[in-house]
Amino acid sequence: MHLIVDGTNELVLHDVRYVPSIKKSLLSVGQMDMHGYSTLFEKGSWKLIKGSRLIVKGTKKGTLYCLHGKALMGKFIALAEIHSHMELWHKRLGHMSQKGLDKLCNLDKFDAKGSKLDFCNECQYGKQVRNSYYCSSLSHKPNLLDLVRSNVCSMPTKSMGGALYFILFVDDHSRKLWVYLFVKI
Repeated sequence: MHLIVDGTNELVLHDVRYVPSIKKSLLSVGQMDMHGYSTLFEKGSWKLIKGSRLIVKGTKKGTLYCLHGKALMGKFIALAEIHSHMELWHKRLGHMSQKGLDKLCNLDKFDAKGSKLDFCNECQYGKQVRNSYYCSSLSHKPNLLDLVRSNVCSMPTKSMGGALYFILFVDDHSRKLWVYLFVKI
């Protein structure tokens, strides 16, 4: 945990990454949103709010928003768990292979000689492939418009014209596609 103090307010941040050599602390607005905080940016200032309570505020300097307050150093309760030096470099270098990491060790770029990578879930998920699409009929209709397939879909956001739905028509012979947007009445 990392504590940020602004006057009498105290903010406890969970799931933070501690990098001792970084001279500035960075705050993820997305993480704050996940933990129920609201962030307001306006007129060169920003505020972090939980419910109706103002937690911290700051001002814009250049393209960054800076916090009014201070980080309490040395108040880290838990750090991300990294099992080995090799695993740390594996993740820092975009999930590089064992062979690539061994080459870097031999070039003395970092010291983890003799270490082996443990099983990595992210690498396993990245290697998985989708099953091929099964089509019940391999042949297409011989003439235009003998078979027209259609589907109605909803969209998560409105189109510029206000449509929330679209209907799709596909001719089985030519594979020509027609899309029409419409608004629910």
